Amino acid sequence: MKRKNKIIVVSIVVCVAFALLTAGSVFAVKTVLTDDSVTDNLAKQDLSLLFDEIDEHEAQGKGPEELTYYALALVEKLGENISQEFLEKILKSERSDTLKVLLLQCCEYAQADIDYTEFADMLQDQTIGYDVRSNILANIYTAAEPDVSLIEKTARGADERLAFTALRYLWNVNPDAACTIADEIVENYDEASTYEVRGALMIMSAEFENGATKEKTQRFLDLCEKVMSDDRFSPEEDMQGKVFVALATAKTWDGYVYILSSEQFTAEQKIYTVGQHEELICEKLADEKLTQEELSLILQGISLYNEKSWIAELSAAKSFFAANEAYAADIADVITCLEKNGE
Repeated sequence: MKRKNKIIVVSIVVCVAFALLTAGSVFAVKTVLTDDSVTDNLAKQDLSLLFDEIDEHEAQGKGPEELTYYALALVEKLGENISQEFLEKILKSERSDTLKVLLLQCCEYAQADIDYTEFADMLQDQTIGYDVRSNILANIYTAAEPDVSLIEKTARGADERLAFTALRYLWNVNPDAACTIADEIVENYDEASTYEVRGALMIMSAEFENGATKEKTQRFLDLCEKVMSDDRFSPEEDMQGKVFVALATAKTWDGYVYILSSEQFTAEQKIYTVGQHEELICEKLADEKLTQEELSLILQGISLYNEKSWIAELSAAKSFFAANEAYAADIADVITCLEKNGE
């Protein structure tokens, strides 16, 4: 059954900005209307002049996402022929971070024969721009055989922002190692940085989604509760929002219960949660072991969602629980409300 989109609308610009955080990201949006003649003319320029223009664009405050033509020109001019020595020379030069990022993404896009682990010493050198280092890390991660030990080392590194990114990659290549780091962060919660706490939430949410043990589930929910009540985080860090995303996207019953039962989440967040848990809710409504408390939370969520398309499931549930007068009456009340006021 298809529901109307009750999720907060996100601008396509934000989606593109998110895409630009990953390797090859400029090229991921190259299908946006481009003029091939512009790219061709740029590609005909002397390489040094092309580099100078990219450097000048950064000086004017433009980032890689605004230089799609230049990115495509680099691919046309250099492509897979970029050598290890050439790339290393540029990365260690005084050239702009924008140029370095574009070259790294160009290499990844063109599948140039580059061993990015040769740049491992740069990952923890915080005199090098974060965007450059994160693109090196991304290319290590997307390699045919990613260096798992290097990714784990970075996830344990001193640069908390880069460590957060590495931890996300580590979950995909070695989940056990990622879980160990998350557990260590939770054990030392009071000393953990914002990025470390976000990393623990991210990994434990992934565990949660993939069927964590009862003990792990409770530990994750305890972490969520601790973060929600921790006043050391600023409003700008929006840790409440991070907790919400961690719980809602996991699509588990425990997450649904936590969000619907909490007064700290908005009606809009609860409505989103109902949409995310639609399949699980329908399963619950056909479960003879459904408790009164569970039914109340389901009906609370559906009432907030306020869409007539739920009437069919509720009618089936009413018949299923016909022998339970209390359940059937509660379900009937919500059906009546949806028939009168639902969208």
